[in-house]
Formats: sequence, C-alpha cells, structure tokens
Amino acid sequence: MKKKILYFIIIFVAFFILYCFAINSIKFLCVSSEILGSNSSFGGYLISRIYLEDNRNKVFNEVNKLVLDDKYGFVEDVFIRVLGVVGDDRAIPLLMNIYIKNQEKEKLRYKNISIITSIGLIGDDKVIPFLEKILNKKQSKNRYYAARSLFLLTGEEVNYLNKAGTYQNFYPSPRDKEARSVILQSKERRRGYDEMMSLDALFRASL
Repeated sequence: MKKKILYFIIIFVAFFILYCFAINSIKFLCVSSEILGSNSSFGGYLISRIYLEDNRNKVFNEVNKLVLDDKYGFVEDVFIRVLGVVGDDRAIPLLMNIYIKNQEKEKLRYKNISIITSIGLIGDDKVIPFLEKILNKKQSKNRYYAARSLFLLTGEEVNYLNKAGTYQNFYPSPRDKEARSVILQSKERRRGYDEMMSLDALFRASL
C-alpha cells in the first residue's frame, strides 16, 4: 500500500513538472510560482517563462486581473515583481496604493521593499517625488531602498538617513549599475529577455 502511494506521488510530481514546462498560461505561471515560492529555483524558473511573452499588454492585463481578483490576491508579490521587471508604467498607481496602504505594517516590510524596488525598475521619472517622500521620512525603514531606486532613475548617489541615525551616501553596487544601464537603454523599447533576467536578479537580491 505504501509503495502504491509513493508511486502515485512520484507520478503526480513528474506530471506537474512536465505540465509546468508545457504550459505558457500567464495565470498558471503566476499562481504556480507563488505556491512553490517565487524565490525558489523552480518558482523563479516559472516567472522567467513570463518574461518570454512578447505581448506586454497580455502580461499586464492577465497579471493585473489576477491581483484584483479576491481569489488570487495572494499573487500580489508576483505582480509586484513581474511588472517592475517588464517595465510597465501602468502598474505604478496600483503599486503606490499598495505601498501607502501597507507602509506602517512591520510584517509587510519586505513587500514594501519589493514595491519600492519595482517602482525604480519600471524606469518612469514621474515616481521620483514619491520616492523622495519615502527618502525624507525619518520614521521610514525603507530609505536605503528609496535611495537605490532614485539612483536607478536618475544616476545620482543621494544621501539617506541610515539605521544609526546619521546621513550617508548611497553607493551603488555593480548590480545596481547594470540595472541602471538596462533601464536607460530600454527607455523607448521593449526590454529583452536577458535584460529582464538581469533586473530580476536585482529584485531577488532585495529580498
């Protein structure tokens, strides 16, 4: 009996893996990556499949529809990540609203860091005042990430108030500089797969 159960589990897992490789539904990829853990190797692989989709409108519409559906609200983290990496500025109002709603909730701090990172990766200068507000808010614990997103957008190494209560300059890492370069080069065009994977690496490093 135990062997039969084990065989069933092995067959089910094998079938699921094959299904993941065969199916390109954005809804399926988003939901499955969140269930498996979007920061796990396999969850990350599923998200990378979304970046292969040529139709950016399709990506935005399907991911946006999911996050607004109460049944699939749990894919909010994937929404934040994917639309930042893809660089879709239509996501900005919703990202800002999620941040404003959750900014005082300590247990959601990593989600707020994700939002600040995503907003920077989108590459739209109209978010600069929003990021500067976070940067200048003394109570905020996300000032470093606001400084980094401002660097991604402007190239400036701004001062920010650190945890010790003193001001220091933001020093970009090689990965930050690479992301800045990708954002600049893709301002007037769709980002390529390799560019999106480079930005995705920066996003994952933030978590």
